[in-house]
Amino acid sequence: MSGVLRAKLPPPPSYGSSGALHSDAVLGHTVGALRLHRSPLNRGVRRTTECPCAVRLYHMTGHDIAARSEYCSFVLGAPSVGISQAAQPRIPPGNQEAAAAWAGSSPSAVGIAAVEKPIAVQLAWADTTVWEVALTALRVVRSKVDAAYQADARHALRQANSNTTPMSAAQDRLRQRAEEDHSDSKVEEEEAPYSTPLPRYQVELLTGTVSPEGRASVLPLCMVSCRQVVYGHSTLLPVRRADCVHYNTALYELPYNLGDPVFVTCTRTR
Repeated sequence: MSGVLRAKLPPPPSYGSSGALHSDAVLGHTVGALRLHRSPLNRGVRRTTECPCAVRLYHMTGHDIAARSEYCSFVLGAPSVGISQAAQPRIPPGNQEAAAAWAGSSPSAVGIAAVEKPIAVQLAWADTTVWEVALTALRVVRSKVDAAYQADARHALRQANSNTTPMSAAQDRLRQRAEEDHSDSKVEEEEAPYSTPLPRYQVELLTGTVSPEGRASVLPLCMVSCRQVVYGHSTLLPVRRADCVHYNTALYELPYNLGDPVFVTCTRTR
């Protein structure tokens, strides 16, 4: 009887160098599609034997294309494609003072000293997902993004409550002070856990490229959306959207060279 039972038992698993990866792939079928897509074995990457690349993450603010191009040129150490050349003022040839003033105030004069340090360094393999990169960046700048969102909300509330009738400067200052105190007190109040919409974020990933002519430019990669799911906990989960790529998209599926710096923009939408 015992011999029959032993014969029906499955063979013991192999605990070689890829044992952890094999068990991870098997668990992916039981846990769900998320683990299945993220399994390194399914994508041909063995993280236990392959060394990762250190990907530098830089935070970009605003949506100005010329400013993004200049920032990218500073990071990559190559001249920009010249998007902002048309916006530069025309200086007469004989006006040396104006030329010196423009040279001192232009971003090119600042050089490498103006480039901020990377906000984080992501250890990435070829199968690293865009959600992993976006989450790493958002964890660093989330407090700044929330502060900017709250400041915009206060400004919108102040604009909505503003009076269209003319008033004196003293009355205007008193009204603004009262509105600021009221808005600050509302922010400090504890929000209702089940009636307040939880925050949502959008993270845009971009990379920099250098053309054969030696010009640097910014290349958008993808957009990732996420949201907070539990009130009082900062845990974020990705959201599927039609205008965004799947959050389990690997870096090798994008027009991106592993190891190049990645630029991120983070925005709170709710």
